[in-house]
Amino acid sequence: MYKLVMLLIIGGAMLAWHGYQEYELGQRMSPEAKVLTYGELASTGPGDNAHVKLTGHLLCPNGFVYQRRDAHGPWSTVYIPAVSANGRFADDLRQAILLYGTRAIDNLPRPSGVRVIVKSAHVQNADQLDALASKASIEGVVVNTVESLGSKETALMAKMYPGTDLSKCWILEEGRQPTSPVAAMGFMGGGALMFIGGFVVVAKH
Repeated sequence: MYKLVMLLIIGGAMLAWHGYQEYELGQRMSPEAKVLTYGELASTGPGDNAHVKLTGHLLCPNGFVYQRRDAHGPWSTVYIPAVSANGRFADDLRQAILLYGTRAIDNLPRPSGVRVIVKSAHVQNADQLDALASKASIEGVVVNTVESLGSKETALMAKMYPGTDLSKCWILEEGRQPTSPVAAMGFMGGGALMFIGGFVVVAKH
C-alpha cells in the first residue's frame, strides 16, 4: 500500500510538472516552425517562437555526451554541440577529412564559443547520430525556458569544450513538437488528481 501511495504522489507531481512545462513552452511557440540559420539562433535566440527549424549548422563529431538507461543498452538521450557550417571549425574539419580521412576527426581541436546544443531522444547509436548530422535541417523546440543541462552533462561538456559558456547555449530538442494547451492542461489536471489522491489515501489510513 505504501509503495502504491508514494507512486501516486510522486507520479502525480511529475505529470503535473510535465504539463506545466509543456504549457509554458506552448505560450512561446506556434505549430509552424520558424526557419533559423545557426548564426541567427546563436546570436538572438528563437525570439517569439521556440519551435524552430535549424539550418546552416554542423554537429561536432568529436565531442558529445550521451545517456543510457543501462550499461549495455542503446543511448536514451544525446547532447551534441553545433557550430556554423561555414565557420572555421567546419572548414578545418572538411580539410582534415580530405587530407587524412575520417580518422582525423578525433585529433581535430574542438571549437570554442559554441552557442547551440542539440538534444535528441531519438538517437540510439553512432549510426543514427551520423544520420542526424547529415540532415540539412533539424526541427525541434528550444527548451531553455523549462530545461537546462544536468550537472553530469555540464561537467563532461565543460571538459570537452573549455572555451564555451554552457549557461549561454541554446538547447534545441530535436523532434520535439508543440503540445496543445488542452493537452498540457490535461497533464496538469491528471497529475494534480493523482497527487491529491495519494494524500487522501494516506489520510484515510
